[in-house]
Amino acid sequence: MKHILILVEGQTEEQFVSSILQEYFMQAQCYLQPVILRTKRTGAGQIYKGGVSTYDRIRREVVNLLADTSVCAVTTMLDYYGLPDDFPGKAKLMPSWNAIQKVQHLEDAFSQDIGNPRFLPYLSLHEFESLLFSDIDCLIGYLKSQSAVNLRSLQRLRNKPPEEIDENTPPSHHIRNAYASYKKVIDGIMIARQIGLQTMLDKCQHFENWVNQLQHRCRNC
Repeated sequence: MKHILILVEGQTEEQFVSSILQEYFMQAQCYLQPVILRTKRTGAGQIYKGGVSTYDRIRREVVNLLADTSVCAVTTMLDYYGLPDDFPGKAKLMPSWNAIQKVQHLEDAFSQDIGNPRFLPYLSLHEFESLLFSDIDCLIGYLKSQSAVNLRSLQRLRNKPPEEIDENTPPSHHIRNAYASYKKVIDGIMIARQIGLQTMLDKCQHFENWVNQLQHRCRNC
């Protein structure tokens, strides 16, 4: 069985990789192993996981994962929204660039800083919830089933590409404005299951490119 390690932002991404994305890679006999980013270790040895604090912590985790030479690749699933200010290339982002140009610039800088051919960086545009906007009707239908109100704001995003939702108001904020009780790990994964991975791939170009790269790496490992 081929093996790819994925450094993820938190429990939601961990569940998404394990329960949804993994199924897509079974035919290639490739096992995707999510690893939640460790953000802090106390003097007593307690480890905190989830979220992004500094680039140094991200880099340390990636380098540690790359030390396993048996894996085909090491990749990431981290949110573009909220990256630390010291992230490679962030200081050189141009306001005139669109969302995909910005994230590709950061991924290129990330890859160059790590400097390992087995590293394939991916930054979610703008966060995991972007994928849920690949089917607005399904998203709204689920929220209605949970007695959510104020769904008109979500309907206004119907014709906007999911990965180009305004970074100043990230997708999860739009969802919480309609449904304050939204829980990423529970509701987010349920909505993702209902939408289906293929729809996400069809509607989210940057996400699809990443999945295709991982498949290519599996085939040629």
